[in-house]
Formats: sequence, structure tokens, C-alpha cells
Amino acid sequence: MGRMLIQRFDRGGYYTVRLSMNGQTSTKFIHRLLAESFIANPENKPFVNHINGVTTDNRIENLEWVSHAENVKHAYIRNLSSNKGCLHYQSKLIVDTSTGELFGSIAEAANGLGYNYNSFRNYLNNRNDKRFLKI
Repeated sequence: MGRMLIQRFDRGGYYTVRLSMNGQTSTKFIHRLLAESFIANPENKPFVNHINGVTTDNRIENLEWVSHAENVKHAYIRNLSSNKGCLHYQSKLIVDTSTGELFGSIAEAANGLGYNYNSFRNYLNNRNDKRFLKI
């Protein structure tokens, strides 16, 4: 006889479920379990994204596999990056808001834009304009 699984709502705004086997218990994100079960991942991307930005909407058609950069860019475009719990990791991606170009690090942005790394890092930390965003 099976057991009923109880969904819980975590601090980050995601539904989770606790699974047990042989005395070992672990908490799993429901959106990740659904993606692993029903969505192909031929490029082996590590993150599951909620396309509409609603973390409680776990319909299969609302989930997709994404890279770290794609996940952060999606959060930025949908204005989710400033909301608590929308991103579970600290990122140092840089977005050039004038072009929409996304860089994987401060060093990559400085190099790609032709700036000295230390000068660019100091500019980002002391800036008053919004041309570049650290997300």
C-alpha cells in the first residue's frame, strides 16, 4: 500500500515533497521531479525554470531546462531577480542594460568591453547609473 505525499511550501517560494527510502529521507523540489520525469534534457542543462516566473505553477508546459546564465537572464528580464527567494544562488553575472548583453563574470564583461578589470570592478561597486547590473 502506498503513502500520500504532502506538498510543503519552502521559504524560497517553491513546493517541495519529502521522500523516504530505506530510512533515508530527502526533500525534493516538485518542479525538478516533474522536469526530470517528463521533460527531455538533451543538452544536460542543470536548472529548471518556471517560464511564466510563477514558482508555484508546476504545469509541465510552464517548465524548461536552462543553463545558469539562461536562468539568471530570465529572472532579470521578468524582473524577478530582486524578489526574495527567486534565485537560490549568488551570481556575479553582469548585464549591459543598453545592449542586453549578458556576461558570466566581471572579468568576462571587462574583457569583452575592453575595460581594465580593476577599474571596471570599482566602477560597478561605486556606480550611480544603471547601465550595468550585477545579478
